[in-house]
Amino acid sequence: MKQIPLFIINGMLDSGKTSFISTIIHQDGFYKKGTTLLITLEEGEVEYDSLKLLDDFNTTVLSLDDSTVLPKEKLDNLIKMHRFDRVIIENNAMSENVLELPECLIVSQIITLIDCTTFETYYQNMRVKMADIIRPANLILFNRIDGYEDKLLSYKRSLMLLNNEADYVFQNTNGEVIDTLADELPYDLNSDIIKIEDKDYGVFFIDSYDQKDRYEGKKVNLDCVCYMQADGTVVVGRLAMTCCENDIQLLGFFTDIKESFKANEWINLTAIIKYENIEDEEEPVLKVIEYKKIEQIKDPVVTL
Repeated sequence: MKQIPLFIINGMLDSGKTSFISTIIHQDGFYKKGTTLLITLEEGEVEYDSLKLLDDFNTTVLSLDDSTVLPKEKLDNLIKMHRFDRVIIENNAMSENVLELPECLIVSQIITLIDCTTFETYYQNMRVKMADIIRPANLILFNRIDGYEDKLLSYKRSLMLLNNEADYVFQNTNGEVIDTLADELPYDLNSDIIKIEDKDYGVFFIDSYDQKDRYEGKKVNLDCVCYMQADGTVVVGRLAMTCCENDIQLLGFFTDIKESFKANEWINLTAIIKYENIEDEEEPVLKVIEYKKIEQIKDPVVTL
């Protein structure tokens, strides 16, 4: 069976999906290399000129609303009948239309667009919907960043709790792309012992997994809860609410502590960070220098 590449473009309402897709379709290297089926699950502020796309850019537009059901058998027949070379789905995270994908499609890339002007509103009030389009993405593109430059790093860190494998890219209204940010950490990496305040644990966890060169061999001090593994290994860390109260996960580090701990027992730990291969992934491990048992901290759940 011939596999047809599928590109999924996710975003909240009016996040720039249509403009982004239009830019891609209009590129010579795209439309001259085959035909495209564009399935849109949203009517946004910017509309497609279906006739022009078909005549000039080898693209057929299929618009579906929440009331339209397209069985995967019909979609499969449509793709094969017209011999499309690729399929793009423009997906609105608020859409209730769940599109079943035929076996002839293979996901090549999932891109999620985020409008900086509405990010905080959606993230605070519709975090579950946001999580649904962040977790599977290969590329997360923040657009309309003008005036939000000082917040981009915190936005990125918030989403990295949901997806730390994706590439993060930032684009201004002129289309200029920034793929790196100047890091401003809330603690001093040059200290003899880096003190991780309770409110900064999430930043430390994400950054230590992402920036080995910064942390290899560094000494840190932090408050953390202990979790015993079946093999006697002690994992320390904090719980984090990534999108809702029902979606709590542990942001933890393996340690070389030999003592056994009771459930929900807290310690203040000083350790050296070393990186080791764990299940084919290089991860930071905390090599204990000293620790002492403490009471649970005031706010035990991490937020970013």
